[in-house]
Amino acid sequence: MPEATPITSELDADGLTQGDVAKLGQEQEFDLAIKRADRAGEILEQSQNAIDRGSWHWIGSGISPNPAPNGVAWDYLKGANGENSYYIMLNRAHFPSGAKGERSDLDPVRRYFESKAWTVTETEISGSFYLRAMTKDGYQVEYLVQKNGQYSLEVASKLFWSNDSYALGRSVALRQPRDFPETSLPSVREKLPSWDDPVIPLSS
Repeated sequence: MPEATPITSELDADGLTQGDVAKLGQEQEFDLAIKRADRAGEILEQSQNAIDRGSWHWIGSGISPNPAPNGVAWDYLKGANGENSYYIMLNRAHFPSGAKGERSDLDPVRRYFESKAWTVTETEISGSFYLRAMTKDGYQVEYLVQKNGQYSLEVASKLFWSNDSYALGRSVALRQPRDFPETSLPSVREKLPSWDDPVIPLSS
């Protein structure tokens, strides 16, 4: 067992301390994670619709909380590690007709981000362009333009405290439906499980 991390007064993305979360049972933590995943899905759907109302490819699947052993690039939470913190991340990709990775393809997305009064930054890495926005409630929205014509959209939360992020992730994953589509319209979102759903054994 890893050594217990001393409880700190640092506030997570929901304004909770480790002490606040220590008072929660596993079901309460589960419900919080699902609420946060639902918010991420809402942001993703709205952003997809603003960018392209057509079909999007799913990158990965599921909404299980992701342990953050080294934190995340867009957030720092003093005292956080893989056992006591997590974040939510959802991804989609599309292939706009004639897309060649032009920087100007960021412009309509930038206008959408700015219309939401989100803080926006832009980065170029090895010929790919990243447009990132931070929502007022602590979710990073990233749009990636690549020369191969694949443009990706990602929504990721800042860090949340957990009593045991690995156990929390398993509790969500084992109740999560696994019949995900390869492509879908923006309105198709992950089916969010509830605590009372049956546990689905993992394939051997």
